[in-house]
Amino acid sequence: MSQTMKRTLWILLLVAMCFFAYQVFGWLGVLLLIGAGILGGIAVIPVNRKVREDERKARLRRES
Repeated sequence: MSQTMKRTLWILLLVAMCFFAYQVFGWLGVLLLIGAGILGGIAVIPVNRKVREDERKARLRRES
């Protein structure tokens, strides 16, 4: 699947989740959903850094 198609599917999924949250919980549900997404995005940053660091260390071990 192309990168554009993946992005489009993610955007459609986000819109569907916001619509569902609005129907069930109102605007508060949409705000909570967006807040949870922001917190999740922030939480992934240190994990990605650790993975990159571990990959770099493994590459250095293989080369030496």
